[in-house]
Amino acid sequence: MAHKIVPTAAVADSFLRLAERCHANFVELCETGRWTHYYSEAELHAHARDLDRLLELWAHIAERGRIGLPNLERALAASRSASSKDGHIRRRAA
Repeated sequence: MAHKIVPTAAVADSFLRLAERCHANFVELCETGRWTHYYSEAELHAHARDLDRLLELWAHIAERGRIGLPNLERALAASRSASSKDGHIRRRAA
C-alpha cells in the first residue's frame, strides 16, 4: 500500500505560522494586562518559555524541510523509476 508523502516544509511552515500567531496573541495579552485574568506570574513566564521553544522548534523543522531530505529524495526517485519500468513492462506484455 502506498502512502502519500507530505512535504515537511509545507507542514512545518503551517505550524510555524500558527506558533507565530499564538505568540502575537500572547504578546498582546501581556501588553494590555489581560494576562492577569488568565495566568499567575509564574504561569505567564512558563507559558512565554513554552511559546519561545515552540517558535524555535518549528523554525528549525521548517528550515530543515526546505533543505530537503536526501534519503527521501532518493527513495522517491527510485520509486518513480521502478513504477515507470513496471508500466513499460506491462505495456510490452499486453
